[in-house]
Amino acid sequence: MKIIRELLLLVVGVFILTSCNSILTGSQALNSQSPAPLKSSEVLSPFTRFENLEKGGGMGIDNEQVDNLLRSYGIYDKIMAKIPIEEYTGSNYSDVKIGGFSIGNKTLALLQINKGHLYIYVMLSNSGDKWTADGFAYLKERFKPEYRVEKSNDNTKYWLVVKHEANHGTGLQIFNETWYKPDGSVAGDYPAEGSTSFFPQSVQPEADTYFSSSADYDGDSRIHLSYSISFEYVYRGNSKEEGSFRFTSKYLPAVLEYWEYDLETQQLQFTSCYPALPQTFGAMKRSASSEYGILQGYIDFYRIRLGDKKVTTLGEWEKFMELK
Repeated sequence: MKIIRELLLLVVGVFILTSCNSILTGSQALNSQSPAPLKSSEVLSPFTRFENLEKGGGMGIDNEQVDNLLRSYGIYDKIMAKIPIEEYTGSNYSDVKIGGFSIGNKTLALLQINKGHLYIYVMLSNSGDKWTADGFAYLKERFKPEYRVEKSNDNTKYWLVVKHEANHGTGLQIFNETWYKPDGSVAGDYPAEGSTSFFPQSVQPEADTYFSSSADYDGDSRIHLSYSISFEYVYRGNSKEEGSFRFTSKYLPAVLEYWEYDLETQQLQFTSCYPALPQTFGAMKRSASSEYGILQGYIDFYRIRLGDKKVTTLGEWEKFMELK
C-alpha cells in the first residue's frame, strides 16, 4: 500500500513539472510574437509625430496636437514667452510642414508652422537617439514668407534664410532676407527686393523705382549680392494719335550694382556697379536703410538734385535722371 502511494505521488509530480514547462514555453512563444518596444529616437522623431497629426474638417489642424508636439521638444514655453499671447491664441493652426536635411553626421529637421499671420520656424537636431529643439524664429507677416536653408562649405554650419516684407506704406514695399542661426538668433539681414513711388509731389504724372536681387553665398562668411535697379516714368500722350493712353518710359535695368554682406560683422558694403554712372553722380553716397533698402542713396541724391523743381514731361524726366 505504501509503495502504491509513493508511485501515485511520483506520477502527480511529473505531471505538475510537465505542465509548468508547457506554460513557460507558451509564455516565451507569446513574448517572441509581441512587437519590440520603440526606441526613443522613433518615439520622438519629428517626422513620425508630423505624420500622426490629424487635420480637422475645415478648421485647420487641431491646436492641441501641434501644441503637444511643441511641448514634447521643450520649445512650447519658449515660444509662448516670446510671442504675445493674444497673437498666438487668436487663430488656429492653418498649415504645418516639415523638411529634413543633414549637416555632417547629424540629421536636422525644420518645422514650419502657420497660425494666422504668424509664421514659426522650429529647428531641431538629432544626437544619438534623442531629438532636441535648437531654437525657433517667428515673423508676423501679411504675405507668406519664402525660406531656404544655406550650408557652409565645411558642412558644419547652417542658416535658415527667410525672405519677408520688412516695410510697407503708400506706394512703398520693401522685402528683406534674414539669416537665422539654429538657436533662432539673427546672423544677418539685408534688403532683397522692393519698390517705392519716386517723389510723387514733384515728379508727375507718376514715377516709381524698383530693385531686385540675387544672393550668392560663398560658403564661408560672405554673401555676394547683385542688385538690379530700375526707374519708371508714366505719362499721358498729348497728340491726337496718342489720345489719352498712358505710356511708360522705362530704364530697365538702369543700373546693376554689386554689394557684399559680411555675416561676421553684419555689415552690407557696396563694391561696384555696371555701367559706370556719369561723373555728376560722384557725390552720391551708396547707402541702405530699413525704409527704402538700397534705394536710399539714390533717393538722397535725387532729392538734392530735384530741389524745388517739377518734372512733368518725358524730356524733363530723362534730363533729370541722366541715365541711359
